[in-house]
Amino acid sequence: MAAIELAQAYANIDDFIDGGNGIHQALLDAAAGWVLSDEVIAVAGAQDRVYYSPGSDDHKALWLRITNDSANERLLFRAYSFWQPPAAPLTRAGYHEVGDALGATCLQLVDGPMTGWIAADADGVACVADVGGAVYNKGYFGALQLTVPPQRSFFGLLAGPATGTNQEGTSTLLFQAGTSFSQLQAGQYLWVVNQSSTSGPGNVELVQVDSFDVGDRTITTVAPLENDYDIDAAVSIDPQPMVLWGDDDGDLVGATPYALHDGDSYGGGLTHDLTRASIVEATEEAALPISSGGHIFVADCLFYSTAPDPVDVRGTLTRFRRVPPGSVVSLDDVTVNTSVHRVFADDTGFFAFKED
Repeated sequence: MAAIELAQAYANIDDFIDGGNGIHQALLDAAAGWVLSDEVIAVAGAQDRVYYSPGSDDHKALWLRITNDSANERLLFRAYSFWQPPAAPLTRAGYHEVGDALGATCLQLVDGPMTGWIAADADGVACVADVGGAVYNKGYFGALQLTVPPQRSFFGLLAGPATGTNQEGTSTLLFQAGTSFSQLQAGQYLWVVNQSSTSGPGNVELVQVDSFDVGDRTITTVAPLENDYDIDAAVSIDPQPMVLWGDDDGDLVGATPYALHDGDSYGGGLTHDLTRASIVEATEEAALPISSGGHIFVADCLFYSTAPDPVDVRGTLTRFRRVPPGSVVSLDDVTVNTSVHRVFADDTGFFAFKED
């Protein structure tokens, strides 16, 4: 989905959320592919909604919660491994929450006139808002573009539990018909994430592949399973590579992955921060050519973790890229192949926002 009109005028935060070119419309646009999973609060000034997307490859299960924190004039973003909408009796729950309601994963706005632009696709939503005086706050809330070797990019959904499979104490994962095992390797690690409220939506664990049987649609794990898993539990190297990239200052120097990691545990919460960098930072900017025959250097932002060692590379962003200082001025347009990028500055440097 192309970015909503650049320099779109918004009357206030409610307009940024629910206006004709607001974030709610952007996510629910057919081209973006999100659906409204749960409307916790619909009242203007206190909107609180949970959106769901299978991701651009249909291999993710992304639950993104957006809450209007009107008292602090910001939007809060949180994500979950599974969201259970209200049922009878009226209950709702989110599991393995990442992000918080304290401003660590938010987009800071103003409750008054501002300009900005929003772009959404099946993997997430990117926002930029000029909150006055050419101060640009920005955020990306969605899945990273993963850096995974193709021979390890296995993805499968579990069939329902059968005798000796998909249950605590067994060592066999049974998959649905049509699952491809062509990119699976013995010895590699995979995450199993429950996506149902039956056995336990909090069930998540890391398993190591001992062997697999294509005909039987099974993977034998090195160690017995620690949990029970229902039909449609997702199994892959990283089923939900979610990142919440924002803070209450608009200075996006850290990130929190909605990622399954750390070798033997689920990292939930704000316990596994990421660092972002690009070749612009790596060369300390001054080493890059500012302009050569009119060309502008545009670099991907790479997200990685240094704790625990060794460096854990998570992936790259597709909506925000870095450009060297001095090569452009704010609101310049830069074309990369056929994609237009709108350049803007904040106090961390110059960023290029991919419009389409």
